[in-house]
Order: sequence, then C-alpha cells, then structure tokens
Amino acid sequence: MGKTREITRLEAQLRQAMADSGMAQKELSVLSGVDPGQLSRFTKGERTLTLRSAEKIASVLGLELRPKGARIAKPRHAGPSSGQARAKSSFLT
Repeated sequence: MGKTREITRLEAQLRQAMADSGMAQKELSVLSGVDPGQLSRFTKGERTLTLRSAEKIASVLGLELRPKGARIAKPRHAGPSSGQARAKSSFLT
C-alpha cells in the first residue's frame, strides 16, 4: 500500500494558480528557476515543494505567499503620487 498524505491548502491553491495561468510548465520552470522535474512531480501530486520553490513559482505568477490572516501594511499617504507599485494577488495559507 502506498503512502498517502493530506494535500495542504497552499499546495492546492498553487496548483490551481498554475493551471489558471495557462503557462506551460517548461516556461514556468525557466522563469522561476525551479527544476522542471520537480515542478512536474509537484503538478502530478507526487511530491511537495520547498517553501523557496513555492515562493519562486508564486512570484512568476504574480502572487505572494503570506501566513493566513496576515494583514498587508498600508502606506500612510497612499495615493497617485505615492509611487506605490501595483499590489500583487495573494494566497491565503
């Protein structure tokens, strides 16, 4: 009998974001620097990713990993002249 493990919410969200992006695994691998074999095994549910690899993939997808319930700090003087960069989407982990 093979090992079974619970798929974490982060894994499920990251796999979904990868699928939603429409980006080919090879392209995602090149842009993120994550080994193509590692990425393929993660996509198939055969292995997990290190937090660093998950962060790299999320970054390429325009996402940010953060702890569940974490708040995003707002600048004191937010506005058009603040030079504030476009906010990234985020995962709830």
